[in-house]
Amino acid sequence: MPLFYLPAILLLIVLSLTLVACSSRPSEDRTELLVAAAASLKEVLTDIGAAFETQYGTKITFNFAGSNLLQRQIETGAPMDIFASAAAMQMDALAAQKLIISDTRRMFATNAMVLITPQDSPIAIETFHDLTKEQITRIALGSAGVPIRLYSEETLRHIGLWDTLSSKFIFGGNTRQVLEYVARGETDVGLVYQTDALIRPKVRLVAEADSSWHHPIEYPIAVITGSPQQEIARQFIAFIMSDVGQEIVRRYGF
Repeated sequence: MPLFYLPAILLLIVLSLTLVACSSRPSEDRTELLVAAAASLKEVLTDIGAAFETQYGTKITFNFAGSNLLQRQIETGAPMDIFASAAAMQMDALAAQKLIISDTRRMFATNAMVLITPQDSPIAIETFHDLTKEQITRIALGSAGVPIRLYSEETLRHIGLWDTLSSKFIFGGNTRQVLEYVARGETDVGLVYQTDALIRPKVRLVAEADSSWHHPIEYPIAVITGSPQQEIARQFIAFIMSDVGQEIVRRYGF
């Protein structure tokens, strides 16, 4: 073989090996879904998202925040594919503006309203009516507009304590901020969702509100009208509603 052929042959070998190496790498071009979800759904949806990604190869990116804040983001055109709210009113508001695809809307989880204290609190509390005790000076609630605040206010108004206790209220944004206030001992008690109390080791659940004291705590989910990934978004919601998805939901106490 003439020597002047050798460089060309070596180049072909190198190119062939490079192509083989590249083809053996996993594809980086994966579909991604952007999901806006209520703060109280962080753990459960993260687990469901991981299970969905394992099964279908679709990456799920979450934006967890208060439902009212997420509603405003969607209304101003934030690029989201799916919205999961902690109350119907935010979803209803988006539906009225035709910002969600109505036939994709599902109610996938429920919750309960509970009263929590720091784990080492010396104050004896067994019912919501114990909130009138003199030892209790700081009660953590969600801020106005957040679903946890709606349910908390309905609960306290139903049992006739809203006005009586108003001077003790400390407002902490969404439910996870309320949870942290109590866990750090910055307030004597707080009103949060049952699922919040179950995931935080430094708080103690002392009472559960009767479900008749407030609107049903239900979590709706739907595809955003402007989503460019509507087919896969529908698939993700179907996965949440499946036996596998609902088993994960129940595992977290919903």
